[in-house]
Amino acid sequence: VECNQGTKESRDGGIEGLRDRGCRGGRDRLGSLAGGPPTSVLLYRYILVELLRVMLLTTAVLTIVIAFGAAIRPLALDLLGPFDLLKYILIATVPMLQFSLPLAAGFGATIVMHRLAADNEVLAMTAAGLSYRRIMMPVFVLATALLVVMLGLTHFVIPRFGRLLEEIIARDVTRLFVSAVQEGQAIRIGDVEIFADEVQVAPGPRETGADTRLVLAGVAAIQRKAGQPEVEFTAEYATVDVHRRAGGTFLKPALVNATVFRADEGTFAWLPEAEPDAVLLGSHFSNPLNFLTLPEMLDPSSWIDGHRPVEDGRRQLANVLGETEAWMAVDRAVRSGPLRLRDGFGGREFVIDAGALDGVRLLPPAGARLRMVELQAGVPQREALADEARLAWTPPVMPDGVGTFDLLVSEPEVRGLRDGLPRAGRWPPRIGPLRLVGWTPDPIADQRWESLAARGEAIPQEAPGPASLLAQRGRNAAVAVRNVVADTRRQLDGRITKRTALAVSGFLVLALGGVLAVWLHKSVPLAVYIVAFLPAIGSTLLIAGGEGMLQDGYVLGGHAVLWSGCAALLVLLALAWHKMSRN
Repeated sequence: VECNQGTKESRDGGIEGLRDRGCRGGRDRLGSLAGGPPTSVLLYRYILVELLRVMLLTTAVLTIVIAFGAAIRPLALDLLGPFDLLKYILIATVPMLQFSLPLAAGFGATIVMHRLAADNEVLAMTAAGLSYRRIMMPVFVLATALLVVMLGLTHFVIPRFGRLLEEIIARDVTRLFVSAVQEGQAIRIGDVEIFADEVQVAPGPRETGADTRLVLAGVAAIQRKAGQPEVEFTAEYATVDVHRRAGGTFLKPALVNATVFRADEGTFAWLPEAEPDAVLLGSHFSNPLNFLTLPEMLDPSSWIDGHRPVEDGRRQLANVLGETEAWMAVDRAVRSGPLRLRDGFGGREFVIDAGALDGVRLLPPAGARLRMVELQAGVPQREALADEARLAWTPPVMPDGVGTFDLLVSEPEVRGLRDGLPRAGRWPPRIGPLRLVGWTPDPIADQRWESLAARGEAIPQEAPGPASLLAQRGRNAAVAVRNVVADTRRQLDGRITKRTALAVSGFLVLALGGVLAVWLHKSVPLAVYIVAFLPAIGSTLLIAGGEGMLQDGYVLGGHAVLWSGCAALLVLLALAWHKMSRN
């Protein structure tokens, strides 16, 4: 008992004198006799407080550094503004805890227990009759608490914060457009470059289902093809609807009171409204599987149809089925005659008197030539006569969009119909995109992947259009989407196992740091931490490698590699415990 303070009277005061004097050793030794907390409780409280203090401080430093590093990529891609950058870093601190907590816990246990051992406090505890099991009890209690916290973080909390990070980046798509207009730069939407004088951001109209609408005033735009200007137009204003879907972000532009100039034809036209096709900007910033909680991963039926790879497979199946349906509609229109196709971008309409549909070819009636009439706002402009024409299908960009046709004609005879003028100009060899008038496709894209796969496998070989090709593509797409679903389920299994292994490794790193610090108390603390840190890094790498093997279908080998790092940490912990207890 250390008694370096107090008067002779207090030293002679027995237990009360020791209590008044506040001697640490005297209070610990006699606390239980005087009605205070037991010695072990005081020791556990003291060690736990020291462990938590160092661990939390280290966690704060590591988390901030790692979170700022995670923000470098979106910052370099100009996806974040100053305010959003700060918000992004603050939210990113929570996902980064899965990496910083185990390392900080191991560092804290090493520093605290090394100091206790180096100051002979551990030696004093053992001399007082405490076993190493009781001395290290606070370390293992904290390690168990860390295991529970890590399981909760990785399986429930971190995925939700990851979604918040995605929403910050996805929301800044509109900010980039506004910034481009304010700086006088072009807005690129697919092959169309749009210049505007002003831009306003408004909520998306309910009838369109858009998340956001951009209203552009004083619009001039150029549509390019193979890098060369194809169509130039000006408009009073334009709207760009932003649709955020599971498969990515879609932009749907529309122009009002537009004047269109076609470079290949040398013609002008005025349109009350022009609607170019929607454009897919791309997928979200990260893999959405990282943002799933444990219940969502265990039951993927509610979201798997919207998962990007599965959504791509569903879109391919829907495109094949939609094309099959479109060719059937064209065949019905040819049989009932005439075939009517409308240009959504230029406002033109083409009326084709065809006799039959042979594959992708439009054949003329018996004893006649194929006649095609171009109308502008319902007024005939010119006609073309040809031996045949061909149709080429272009699938829709948006999942719930409508595909288009291109009309291909070679060396037609052209005659003007406007005001009786014979001159009609050159008939383009390829006209599009064209939509079939009077045809509304079924909402194929809304169906589940199982239904689409079954329908793709059942496409008949005998059908209008390129039937045999469509049947083969349908079967291939069905097999592809089934493989994607199976691969997604393997990825989910790998992620569940990975998250659990990371939590277990955090438990082992903290316990290993504390035991090594007592065993190697004569070494420098950082040197002791390196002994625990290097196996922890190796375990993390093995966990990542095992997850990849599980996702590739190597179940036994993947689990063996993934858990081998934790097994190595456990073996090292047992060895260190044995050495510590013998010395």
